Amino acid sequence: MGIFGFVESAARRVMGGVVQTVFQGSVQEQEVLDALRQVMTDHVETENGRQIVPHVLIARLNPRDLDSLRAKSPALDERLALDLKRIANDQGYLLKGALRVIFDRNPKIGSGRVVCDVVTDGARVAQPIGAPAGPDATQTMDAGAIAAPLPPMADPNVQIPAAWLTLIRPSRGEPMRLDRQTIRIGRHNTNDIIVNERRVSRFHAEIKYEHGQFILYDLKSVNGVLVNGAKATRPVPLQDRDIISVCGYEFIFQRR
Repeated sequence: MGIFGFVESAARRVMGGVVQTVFQGSVQEQEVLDALRQVMTDHVETENGRQIVPHVLIARLNPRDLDSLRAKSPALDERLALDLKRIANDQGYLLKGALRVIFDRNPKIGSGRVVCDVVTDGARVAQPIGAPAGPDATQTMDAGAIAAPLPPMADPNVQIPAAWLTLIRPSRGEPMRLDRQTIRIGRHNTNDIIVNERRVSRFHAEIKYEHGQFILYDLKSVNGVLVNGAKATRPVPLQDRDIISVCGYEFIFQRR
């Protein structure tokens, strides 16, 4: 294989559903769009004769590359979302929700590289306060991808009081309403709150509403869970303004 063939083969790989794209120098807008388009089309599903593509995508870039992109393209967010929506429409794909692209400022991603993946259908991504909003928009999370799908509670006879979990470190996120009887936290994308960090176990912890209390359980995680700085070695009833720490990601629990 010649040098050009080698570079081309190394430029784009698909590994376990995650698109990793490697470029020389800083990443360009078109290259991010190409990587997002590839991961979107790699996840086409057929339902009732219609081809459905994921409508929530994530692009992980080195912070320096992302800052450079935003400096060159102030309207980067809107253009990427609109371009992907146009591509989906042109291909006749069905989107079950508003198309969203999340940017993850990830220092572990090498310069000149973008890693793209999909976020589970129905996920709501916790975003820093002041992030752009809209039906087709992109969002940036300095803390990595943390998502929280909140479908209706399973037992309609259980009245769950108002309570929230809010990311406060390493960056601040929007409050996430705990309106289900069980909220699971972990790295796997089937969790209710997804913390994309290698130290976090696939299924790390969960918060259950039981007997009038929200109770935190450590799901035999490798690195444990802290509540107000103390390791949770047994179920912990949560009190208003308790601080929950999962491998350096700190959340504040609040309830009325």
